[in-house]
Amino acid sequence: MTSVETKRTGGKPRTEVRAGPGLLRRNATRVILAVLILAVIACVVVTPAFLTPANIRAVVQNAALMGIVAVTMTPMAMSGNFISLGTQQSMVLASMSFLALLSQGVPAFVAVVVILAGLTLLGVLQGVIVALGLNSVITTLAFGVIVVGVIQKVNSGGADVTAGDHPVGWGAATVLGIPLQVVVLIVVTVLVTGGMTGTTMGRRAMLTGANAAAAKVSGIPTNRVTVGVFALASAGMGLAGILGAAQFGISGPGDFSEITFGAASAILIGGTSIAGGMGSALRSAIGAVVIGGISRLMTLNSFTPGTRGVIEGALVIGVVVAVETARLRRTRG
Repeated sequence: MTSVETKRTGGKPRTEVRAGPGLLRRNATRVILAVLILAVIACVVVTPAFLTPANIRAVVQNAALMGIVAVTMTPMAMSGNFISLGTQQSMVLASMSFLALLSQGVPAFVAVVVILAGLTLLGVLQGVIVALGLNSVITTLAFGVIVVGVIQKVNSGGADVTAGDHPVGWGAATVLGIPLQVVVLIVVTVLVTGGMTGTTMGRRAMLTGANAAAAKVSGIPTNRVTVGVFALASAGMGLAGILGAAQFGISGPGDFSEITFGAASAILIGGTSIAGGMGSALRSAIGAVVIGGISRLMTLNSFTPGTRGVIEGALVIGVVVAVETARLRRTRG
């Protein structure tokens, strides 16, 4: 959709056409599709076996946890708060706590509820602090440090945690042949997408990210929005941490070391603006699969960690430049 404005220059009317949000979203979608197509072509050319069913399954399953975090963090980014720098620490807290509870004989369902409730509360606390005026980057970083301190205090030896005599039986479960982690990612993506487009809170989050001052003046409870998106993001980290613990059966302080950058990359590759106000949970999920596919490709071809970092970083920068250029062009008319 475009907006048309008529101005006078030298006494003569002049019509300006400005791209609306719909056009900007379509531009972002084209960028994502182009990246996805190029990534698939590169994968097939470099590694012909990449498109085998077994490899595709591995790519999607490995990207599932990152995707869950990216999808649930997208509303937070769209509201203008971008990402949490305490992602890895929150996931480790969730995974280690989950296995620790199981090892004490706590039923898995009860452990899941307790962990999700605790992580949601952690998100609410961060949201309240940000709503009071503290920078979101500083807040999430500080909470990450606090979580690390708590983990080190409780687990002074730094040992990995297992479920002991109460292993998780559904960690490797499938639904119609689809890994449980992938099914959860699909369900979460559908729910978050529906929430962002079909609920008042979702629309308020987008409006807050587009222009927080204007949203507040128009009566939108921006503080409530901030608390809500932080709670959702933290719950997503908790869910991903639980699924990771269930899948591997063991968890330690060094787990999920690349999840923060991976989730941020997925969100950015998905076309979410770093300034907020625009984004898509579905595209974030696709971004996670793209990151997972590229990582898998580089692993199959024995790329060094340094090379992998350069390629992934260059991809993120390229997409961010494309999306932000489109946004600035719209803003400047």
